[in-house]
This record gives sequence, C-alpha cells and structure tokens, in this order.
Amino acid sequence: MNLKKFFVLIMVSLLFFSLTACGNSTEKSKNQTSNKNELPAIPKQVFSSSKINENISKKEIKKSVSKYLDINHALIENIESLSNKDNLNKNELKKLNSLTEMNDKNDSNFSNFIQNTNLPNGYKDGVFKTKDYITTANQYLKKLNTQIQKVNKNSNSDNLSIKDIDEINSINEQYKKDVNGKKQKEVETFLKDKNIKTKAFN
Repeated sequence: MNLKKFFVLIMVSLLFFSLTACGNSTEKSKNQTSNKNELPAIPKQVFSSSKINENISKKEIKKSVSKYLDINHALIENIESLSNKDNLNKNELKKLNSLTEMNDKNDSNFSNFIQNTNLPNGYKDGVFKTKDYITTANQYLKKLNTQIQKVNKNSNSDNLSIKDIDEINSINEQYKKDVNGKKQKEVETFLKDKNIKTKAFN
C-alpha cells in the first residue's frame, strides 16, 4: 500500500512540474514565487457581450481579450486550488462546480463574441488561436484533475491499478499536440505584438 502511494505521489509531482513549467515559461515568473499562495479574487461576472455583426475596434478587441484571459486565469487558479485538496466537503464541491461552470460560460461567451462580430484587420487569426488554446487547455486540465483525483482516492484503498495511471498518459497523449510550449509561445507572441496586457501569461 505504501508503495502504491509513493508511486502516485511521484506521478502527480511529475505532472505538476510539467504543467508548471509550461505555464511559467518566462523569466519574470521566477520572481513571483512568493505570491504562489495568494489566489486571485473570484470574478463576480464572466465575459459577456450582446454584439452581433458589429465592427469591433482594435481598442475593444484588446480589452475583450484581456478581460477574457484575466477571468480565465482567476477561475483556473481557484479551480486548481480546490482540485488539489483531498476529500472535498459538500460546500467545496459546490464551489468547484460553480467555478467550473463559470469558466465554461466565460469560454462560450467569448467564443460567440468573436464568431459573431467583425474583428479588426490583423487580429482575427491571433484572437481565434488564443481562444482555441485556452479552451483546449481548460478541457485538458479538467480531465487531468478528474483523473488525478481518482488516482489519489484509489491510492488509499486496494483499487489503484495500472489502468488508472495509463488513463493519465492517455489524456496527455490526447492533448500534447494542442497544449504545449510551442502553442503557448504563439499565443504569447500575438499578445506581445498587439500589446495586450493580461495576468494569464505573467
């Protein structure tokens, strides 16, 4: 039993290291380790827009992308904090579900906004690439968190199997082409070129 738990801890630690390395690729993040335990405030509202078939200015799309990314960042940080806990109580599970629903709505609303409006020249490809990367990364983390929780739960019993670990590898394989350092760099380059400020890629 202890050997099983040790194996699980190694696997989860390696996954955490991999995700952390991907999400903090810039030198600037190394100077912010002291703020790791400070969770961002949970947004009161997600991104929303009722505009359809309207021309969007450069100023508005930059502001919209920044808002979408900052909300996603705050929600993901809080979701990850809860997901890393063992044996969540009823209120924590309710909060986790609420945060997940908010993040899904944030994705959906932003996607509808950029699909149903006319974006300024030079922004469309980068905006869609950013949205696709964030949405896919969210899906990846959701599946990974669910499986890691399952592995952690089974590590306290005799139910842990190689199949549980293989499922984590399967999830990694499924998303490695779309969620990786290269894809993230493309998004960061677009944001930098357009001078779009966000907390998501600090």
